[in-house]
Amino acid sequence: MTTYLVETSTFSHMMRQDKKLSGRIGSLMGSDRLFTCPIVTGEIMFGISELPEGQRRRNLEAKANALFEALASMDISTATAKHC
Repeated sequence: MTTYLVETSTFSHMMRQDKKLSGRIGSLMGSDRLFTCPIVTGEIMFGISELPEGQRRRNLEAKANALFEALASMDISTATAKHC
C-alpha cells in the first residue's frame, strides 16, 4: 500500500478533472490511498473565497467540498505545518 498526499496544485487539477491526472489516479493499486491535509483545505477554500460571488464560485465550492468528502484528511504535525 502506498499513501499519497494530494497537495494544492494536484487538488486543483482534480477539481478540473484533468485527464492526465485522472489516468494516473486510475492506475493506482486498489490498496493505494489518497489523502489531503488541513493546509490544502485552507489554501483551496481561501482561493475560492477570494472569487466574486456568483455561479462560478458556487460551482468551485461544490467541487471542492465533494473532493474533500471523498478524500480523507491526514493530520499533520506542528513541525510539518511550520515547514509548509
